[in-house]
Amino acid sequence: MFGVVCRILMYSSLALGTYNSVTFEITTPAATAPDGMLLCAGDDQFAFVREDVAVTSLKEGGNIWTLDEVERAATASTAAAADWAAAPWFQTAWPVNAVEASPSAAADRAGAAGAAAQRLAQAQDSSRAPGNCALITGQWKHSQRYQLTVRLPNPPASTSAAVNAPSFWMAPLTYAYGSGGSGAFAFAVRGSKQGAMCALRPAARPALAWPLFNACAWASAQGLVAAGTADVEVCLDAIRAAAVSTLNLTAATPGSPLTLPPVRAYALDAFGQAVCPAGSALSPRLGGECILCGNGSRAAPTAGAPEHCGCFPGFVAPLAGGVACGGALLPGGNASDARAAAQQLCVQLSAHGAAVAEGRLANRVVQRLYLRAFLRRAGWLLDEAESAAANATFWRDVDSDGRAPASPTRRHGIALGCNRCREGRFTDIYTGRQVEPRDDRFQAVRTFRFIGFLLARTGQPCPALWDPEDPERDDYGRHDRVVCQGGFQMAAAAAAAAS
Repeated sequence: MFGVVCRILMYSSLALGTYNSVTFEITTPAATAPDGMLLCAGDDQFAFVREDVAVTSLKEGGNIWTLDEVERAATASTAAAADWAAAPWFQTAWPVNAVEASPSAAADRAGAAGAAAQRLAQAQDSSRAPGNCALITGQWKHSQRYQLTVRLPNPPASTSAAVNAPSFWMAPLTYAYGSGGSGAFAFAVRGSKQGAMCALRPAARPALAWPLFNACAWASAQGLVAAGTADVEVCLDAIRAAAVSTLNLTAATPGSPLTLPPVRAYALDAFGQAVCPAGSALSPRLGGECILCGNGSRAAPTAGAPEHCGCFPGFVAPLAGGVACGGALLPGGNASDARAAAQQLCVQLSAHGAAVAEGRLANRVVQRLYLRAFLRRAGWLLDEAESAAANATFWRDVDSDGRAPASPTRRHGIALGCNRCREGRFTDIYTGRQVEPRDDRFQAVRTFRFIGFLLARTGQPCPALWDPEDPERDDYGRHDRVVCQGGFQMAAAAAAAAS
């Protein structure tokens, strides 16, 4: 919906007490360029500080079918943070390190923006407690594919509990300075508030989706090292030597340390495929990968064009992942790009606005449901974080009329300007209690105006909802009848009805 994809392509080590270079394939949100990418391990037994983490490769560009990415930050796998972080791509205006590590529990890895903000506040705390999240800050672009290799430590060899091969959760973030000039940061999750889970790609699972192993415990049990040996590298060397000289490695039991990295080293193309089943097509990536067509169909190779999947009209073609054609770009519509999606939303919502004006659509339905529904459908144009930022600007600077600041049909609806209210409240004629006034029509019209304001901020204005050339247009009208609903009446109106 928002263009965000994350999956794991490769692990370099499944041995406890070693460093593991994890290669990710990710895409950034369609509508917004993030400032940082938050990656959290799905098991809080993974714990590290900033100095433990290094980005050894970062490739930008390409898609499922083309291999035209550009390396932005290639370093040796043993490079110190000062070396890899000096690459120009990691230089930004934000006063944060290229990578920050933060403590958090796996239980909240799918949390919303508040949880991410808390993680990052902890990341900059002087206590520097180890955590299982890393924030990578750099010159990320919107709607872009990245192949990212991050070196981080596996849990120590002394770990007694079983540890599965690491899964990760990813969230794109934007940064902002907090109010009040304190220099504090505010963070927002972009795209889906739930981020994206990063699972191991299917072709690699038979070889790599195994629990981490204790090299010295296994080598000692096999008589390859003396009992009590604790040097992990010594134990791994003994296992490698045994695999080469005395054991039939090809016949080893799947999941045995003999078949797992780093004893057996795997390249990204190690699990290449050559022939694909019906409903999929062969991508040239990763030595050949069968990609499901999804909401599309397989297209035969042509001169100069490889085999690929063609998406049905109106369906999204992701830049990465194992499915070539995802969901509809505009649910309930047939738009083929963001501009067409905005135009279709404008036409549909303008008709609904007219239905409100004519009394054919309930005001309260619009007030309660329409903004939420709009944000779900407009994910390729904007997200909830953009809506929240626009919200303050709209109410403060746009949706008031300096020509009539006290008009009850402008700034506050009927609100406190209501005639014959007692201390700004109505008298409920059924209970006799003082209750807050409610103007459902005002709130419904304001909802449509705000949606129009959001569309204008994306560069796709919808003048029928809100016209940036005439921002003070009076869409609300004046009250020529009693507007209180649900048994609420003004005291004066009740008295008049009784006489």
